[in-house]
Amino acid sequence: MKRLDRIALGRALFLAREALRLTTREIAARTGVSAATVSRAERAHPDIYQNAESVLLLCDHYDVDPFAFLVTVGGGEFSSGDVFHEKTPMKQAGRGA
Repeated sequence: MKRLDRIALGRALFLAREALRLTTREIAARTGVSAATVSRAERAHPDIYQNAESVLLLCDHYDVDPFAFLVTVGGGEFSSGDVFHEKTPMKQAGRGA
């Protein structure tokens, strides 16, 4: 089974934006994806990855291949042990709820 490594993808989106020296608001103006959504995608917030369209628009803008962030987990059938990244990076760093 394959799952999206949203933390690695979020980091790639953040680094791509930083390389362009653009703010989240500037990306929002260029892509039509809200600045808040850009920020949540970069922080790998799970709710944003439920809407593939926003993430794909950002990947397209940054020329990031989202399929490069698919990783194989488990053996076959999905199990709760396969849940990828229970905590967002902010929570892992002790800054979130």
